[in-house]
Amino acid sequence: MTRVIVSSKTSLNILQDGQIKDVILSQPSIIQLGINQESIKSIIKQGDDLVITLKNGEKIIIRDFYNEMNASEHTLALSNDDGSYSIAEFDDSGKFVRYTSSSQAVPQVSTELPTQVSSVSEPADDLGITKSQLIKGGLIALAAEGLYLLAVNDDDDNNNDKNDSTDMIAPITPTAVLSSDTQTITGKTEAKAKIEIKDSTGKVIATGQADQDGNYTVKLNEPLVNGSKVAVSAIDSAGNVSKSTVVTGTKDTLHLIHLWHSLIKMALL
Repeated sequence: MTRVIVSSKTSLNILQDGQIKDVILSQPSIIQLGINQESIKSIIKQGDDLVITLKNGEKIIIRDFYNEMNASEHTLALSNDDGSYSIAEFDDSGKFVRYTSSSQAVPQVSTELPTQVSSVSEPADDLGITKSQLIKGGLIALAAEGLYLLAVNDDDDNNNDKNDSTDMIAPITPTAVLSSDTQTITGKTEAKAKIEIKDSTGKVIATGQADQDGNYTVKLNEPLVNGSKVAVSAIDSAGNVSKSTVVTGTKDTLHLIHLWHSLIKMALL
């Protein structure tokens, strides 16, 4: 079976590690598979889930990989023989399209699980693996867009890497409220962040920018009505993208009022 490592994009903590067939995601995550792309038969979207079928017949299901807009805030990475990673890319419909190679070499994820349990009284997970063992194993976390590779060091390693000022933390998820005019969306997020609004196909239909307090107002070109949905996300100056907030259009009551008035006029004629 294939080793699967799930790390948090925000804290870089390891959330899951083991021979997992059914992966459940609860936050923006990096999913690392201890296999290369040559072992993959297919990567298919099924509802909100991503189903990975290997050439040996094994299946790995990643639950809730996609949001309501068919986009994903998660990163899927496959290990290469040279220690680098291949990042899976998806189109606006959520369909897998290609791999992007990462040029940074990192310690390779072994497909074999450790068999020795530390004698230190550190709590172990169900597989008998302590967190320190995982960290010392050279596991990595691929940040936000899969463009950065960050080695996870043990607590007693030197602190040279702490001077790395690269911003890899996504803005907080923006709040988003549709005004009564059905065209104006207001909310709050990270100060000075760019606001991007996409329709159900993944097309950007409006943009804006938060002020120094994080408040923003964006007006859509068309009313958002009758259950139509848009996704609102924030992008900071480093290019980190927040989790999206879905806004659902309300019933087009204004149109109904005009229709009702027209019917009344016709009845009076």
